[in-house]
Amino acid sequence: MPLNLAAQIPTLVGSTLSCIATLVVLIIIVTQWSNRHHLRHVLIANLLFSEFVNSLNNTVSGIYILASGAIPTKPTPACVANGFIGQLTVQATDFSVLAMAISTLVIVTQATVIADSSTRTKVIAVVAIWVFPVISSCVVASLHAFGPVSGNWCWIVPQRNDLRYGLTHGIRFAIIVATVIIYAVVYYIVKDKMSSTLASSRNIYGTRSGHVATIQGGEDLPVEKDIEMANLINKQTMVTVSVDTPKTAGELEPSPVSEGSSSVKASAARPKGVNGATSTDRRLKAQNKQNVARIMLMRAYPFSYVILWIPGIANRLVELSGHPSQVLVILQASTQLVGFVDSILYLVQWRMYRKD
Repeated sequence: MPLNLAAQIPTLVGSTLSCIATLVVLIIIVTQWSNRHHLRHVLIANLLFSEFVNSLNNTVSGIYILASGAIPTKPTPACVANGFIGQLTVQATDFSVLAMAISTLVIVTQATVIADSSTRTKVIAVVAIWVFPVISSCVVASLHAFGPVSGNWCWIVPQRNDLRYGLTHGIRFAIIVATVIIYAVVYYIVKDKMSSTLASSRNIYGTRSGHVATIQGGEDLPVEKDIEMANLINKQTMVTVSVDTPKTAGELEPSPVSEGSSSVKASAARPKGVNGATSTDRRLKAQNKQNVARIMLMRAYPFSYVILWIPGIANRLVELSGHPSQVLVILQASTQLVGFVDSILYLVQWRMYRKD
């Protein structure tokens, strides 16, 4: 089978960049693991691991094909192994993206579930991601459907489009649609909660009562409902807690926030009129923007995945019509950059947490 260098060279460049970038990030994750133990970090690490193995697999096969000057014509054991690993890891990436979308939705609705998730929960989440990829890869292998294809690797042979779309493309389409819907819901919830928090602070500082509590560590504390926003990202977050204070001048009550495993600093102060409310509004707006930035960064992993897969999806649809497009074949090399982009996102997130 002849080479298509216009498509295979960009594809190899993309897989190589992703392989190197994800390897670097995985090294950082391993060395910094004590500070990256929440469920969302486990999911990100799992995503990057699957992308690393996939890009390494594609890079090795791409180099071999370019060096040999032709695509193999028979499904050799190495070709079958390459196809099996490719199917396994690319689907693990798909389900990792879905898991991250679901976890983000849970974060903004039930923050403490994610913040206080046990090791067992994390293990179950990771295992669940890999269950279907393992099953689908084994099914294809048992049907002897792995073989040479037109790209830089071996995969499900063109004669088995039922397996291609039933076990891979169709599921990916469904995951992408589900991801878009989930993050639309997340955006709405976050926007609504941030607006409610700011409105609550204005009501409090416009009256004769108010407390401001700074919560560190993301632990669950038995205070007002607004505290759930403190656990949203599991970092230091300012939340407004409404409690009654004495109306006599100079008289203060102790904070209602009990001592716990978290580091809690509570200060009660008499309202200072418009200036106090304005100052608090600024602080809450700044904190809200930071929280939204963190959530949006978490959302960026699946979002980049969807964007980079658009040419690949378009190419699949065109192939179904029976009129393949060379332009789309070349453009779908963008799918090999998912690991590279996710690595950059992780480094940005890592620097953000180090600054806090």
